[in-house]
Amino acid sequence: MSWEDFITHILTTTTKVEKMAVYDGRGRPVATTNDIETSDSEGFALLKCLTDPSKTMTKICVDNTMFICVQGIDNTFIGTSPDKSSRVIVARQESDHVIALIGHAEERGSFISELTRALHLKAEGKLVTQEQLRQSQQLIPVDLPSTSGNGGAAVIATDQVLVDITG
Repeated sequence: MSWEDFITHILTTTTKVEKMAVYDGRGRPVATTNDIETSDSEGFALLKCLTDPSKTMTKICVDNTMFICVQGIDNTFIGTSPDKSSRVIVARQESDHVIALIGHAEERGSFISELTRALHLKAEGKLVTQEQLRQSQQLIPVDLPSTSGNGGAAVIATDQVLVDITG
């Protein structure tokens, strides 16, 4: 599964994450959301923050926003913006890549949990891919009448059925 599919999966399965970037081992962006502004130097700075055990707290600028970050466990850090306190960044080093998620703290759930779950699904090849997302957007709901009273037989009534009209 590609990093683009990874980003698609996170953005379609959570409302918490707004922007993402995946950087290679040298800090170069290899996949990003369309609306994030990032560079090689930001990716390199993220990589250094994750791999330097002496930095327990650091300031970093990503997507034109300053974040104050603290080291976590398992090559992870989390930070908040002093200017926009609800703005959160989480970054994690995964093998030879660094993944950064930016979003708002008001939404329910954990950024680290969402990231860990998605990485696990990526390893198993079970992410929602861009192709699957396009296919699901082409489906239209069809209302069906509910049925009941089939002589005692168990009938499951459904409100909608998705029909693929693309053929």
